[in-house]
Amino acid sequence: MHRPTFFVLCLVATACDGEGGPIEVPPPQCNDLSTTLVGDIPYNQWPAGADTAHATMNVMAARYVASDSCKEGGITTVKVTGEVPWESLPLVTTPFSEVGCGCQEDAAAYSADSEYDHLGQYDGGTVFVEDGYEPGAQSVTVFTGTALFGSSAPFLVRSCGGVQLEPYRGSAYTSLDVVFRIDQAGQRSGSYILANEDETVECVLTNWVIEAVE
Repeated sequence: MHRPTFFVLCLVATACDGEGGPIEVPPPQCNDLSTTLVGDIPYNQWPAGADTAHATMNVMAARYVASDSCKEGGITTVKVTGEVPWESLPLVTTPFSEVGCGCQEDAAAYSADSEYDHLGQYDGGTVFVEDGYEPGAQSVTVFTGTALFGSSAPFLVRSCGGVQLEPYRGSAYTSLDVVFRIDQAGQRSGSYILANEDETVECVLTNWVIEAVE
């Protein structure tokens, strides 16, 4: 996901140089988002569509099998968790002020959370990739943040997260990212992304079928 680039013009050299050379200006942080529990907000101030997105999120927890683009017609098993009572759902009260914040792991076809009607944010879910095509995507649990959206977004729910892979796994990659979505029609989609310094491989998961409800 492209992030905006910021340039700093130095008018006084000593303002930009430290003892070890130029002072590095850190990139903007996605820390402007603030949330408030539904139970602490009057019902007439609940954002439109939040109840629909919440109901959708609460049916995503399941064990799935899906067609894996990295397996030449094979399937991968994925277990998704993430459920919270309505009164405990964190609603977005102050959205991200920066462009490109939230779920930057997703495919180029989709924008970050800050680009859509971001209604809620729950950070207590997981995606467990059981048997991906490569050791870095086998029996790995990834903790996710789950964003809830209004009707103008291409999905009602999207969970994203990533993990650094330990050497003992014997993977050719150093990181694993996951994305899980439920669109406005209730259809599941997603992918897992393996990366190292030299390459990134996205395994797209389609034709999701529920094997068991968690």
